Amino acid sequence: MLYLHPAIMPFVILFLLYALRLGLDRTLSRFPGRRRTFRWGSHVRYGRYALLMLLAGAVGGALVALWRWEEVGNTELHYTLALVMLPMMVIAYGTGHIMDAYRRKRTLLPLVHMINNILLCALAAAQVVTGIAALQEWVL
Repeated sequence: MLYLHPAIMPFVILFLLYALRLGLDRTLSRFPGRRRTFRWGSHVRYGRYALLMLLAGAVGGALVALWRWEEVGNTELHYTLALVMLPMMVIAYGTGHIMDAYRRKRTLLPLVHMINNILLCALAAAQVVTGIAALQEWVL
């Protein structure tokens, strides 16, 4: 049970990065001279899966910490980054849902969505580093 969270989360981050890559095609297609096909359905599907799995990973990690150490904040930076990421996950899901459900030309919402998700992916990458440090300190 203790190794389930660190075993699954790298795959979740790969889903997240793939959804980001699909979104990057959309951004690049807006520049003159760049011909990219934006796979909207795949971007939405992988983005939703990645965000839901990331949320499940945050909750699962907290539950594992609670089960193992009877508190959740002892992994310090790893825990703090997860707390920062939670509202970003809600923003990513919410803005993505609005753009998918109500398709029209937009300027600001896609920009907010993109910046939020780039930062979210950067924090997810930082979570790998802090997660390895937490594993070394608390488990191994």
